[in-house]
Amino acid sequence: MDLKCYKLVILTLFVFALNPKLTKGQTNYQPGFIVINGDTTRGFIDYLEWTETPDQIFFKETEQGSPLELTPTDINSFFVSAEIYISKRVKIDKTPLYVNTNSTLSLINKEFEEKRVFIQQINKSKNLNLYLYRKGRDNYYLQQKEVFIALISHVFVQQKGGGFYVNQNNTYKFREQIRRLMPSCLDEIKIERLKYNLSSLSSFVSNCNLITNEKNDYTYKIPKVTVKSGVVVNTGYKVHKENISRRIIESEINFKTSYDIEVGYSSEIILPRGRGLKRLNIELLISAFRTSSEDRIIRTFETGTCGMGCSVIEEVIYSDVEGVLSYAHLKVVFKRLINNKKRSFYYIAGIGIGKKIYSNVEGNLQFNTFQQQENQERMLVDSETREENLINYSDVILHPRIGLGYYFETLSLGVIIEPRVGKEYFSSYNSISFSMRLGL
Repeated sequence: MDLKCYKLVILTLFVFALNPKLTKGQTNYQPGFIVINGDTTRGFIDYLEWTETPDQIFFKETEQGSPLELTPTDINSFFVSAEIYISKRVKIDKTPLYVNTNSTLSLINKEFEEKRVFIQQINKSKNLNLYLYRKGRDNYYLQQKEVFIALISHVFVQQKGGGFYVNQNNTYKFREQIRRLMPSCLDEIKIERLKYNLSSLSSFVSNCNLITNEKNDYTYKIPKVTVKSGVVVNTGYKVHKENISRRIIESEINFKTSYDIEVGYSSEIILPRGRGLKRLNIELLISAFRTSSEDRIIRTFETGTCGMGCSVIEEVIYSDVEGVLSYAHLKVVFKRLINNKKRSFYYIAGIGIGKKIYSNVEGNLQFNTFQQQENQERMLVDSETREENLINYSDVILHPRIGLGYYFETLSLGVIIEPRVGKEYFSSYNSISFSMRLGL
């Protein structure tokens, strides 16, 4: 199978892995409970570490039971994985939080919608409670005992004098709302520093409860980035193409690699609110591989005549290419796991930059000169030499990479394509490799 066939296979698998149906069917049932008219039912909720507020949830009373789809009109609240959601009819602000003033402006009106939805409880106490509805943009709600208000922050675009301008009058309207609702907290908290985001508002509500001698019964723990680091070893088999740099035999040559090994250090950043499925790897690696080719490149040139119907032919043959290459790499790779279990398929997409630190690739270069007349040939000169570094391996290379793999704990098997990005400077990474990796 040649390189094109390998690429077709991996690209087909890569598109298959990107199919949302693969991840749509993934479930993550965790212990939890629902509340309906004051009655609590315990069971299991499909917890998907929602990046946006869910429109519905799936609940079952036993692990083997059938899931039941529930919406905000079906239940009053639910709890799962230390997260609380309540059902409430609220005013949803759909006006943008900000507008890019560097782009061409167009009319943007204030837009609100009122409906019953799930809202996430961020802070809970007998005094002051904070809620979040996240869909497209964040909407925050503050409750002080029986008073429930939507905190307003937005900008919109108005037309004036034949042009458009950004109206920012309501950017900090939420500060004025808080001043009116909780004046007792403002003596010790700088309201001018308050921002319309989860961290700032949650911290304000917690501090305000403490100032008013109220206990914070619950505070949502904001997800944080997790970082793992360690040594990685990657070994495998590589198939790739190269450019021949010698002018008289400019061509591409197919290579097979007898071994390919990478050793280095990797930091894996596990992105929050993704069930541990979305990860970013930053790696410093040293690679070395022994490469060889069975291709035999022949170029012939007519360099003169030797009479009627007689030509002088020169022939160049390049063959038996083999040697060792080594590069230092910096790679940044996004990894997406299919599930968060100890064993999972995954796909990657990323880019790397490499610096050549060693190259010793040589091949047989044969020169023949002969006369050709009426289908008869007579050899005049026959010489052969072994020459090094005819292959156009660049000192610095840029190599994008995509691939698929399967990992179990610290061991993974993968297939990776690193396509050429520029024939004039790209060297050894128009390739497909089959690898085994030990580490992150």
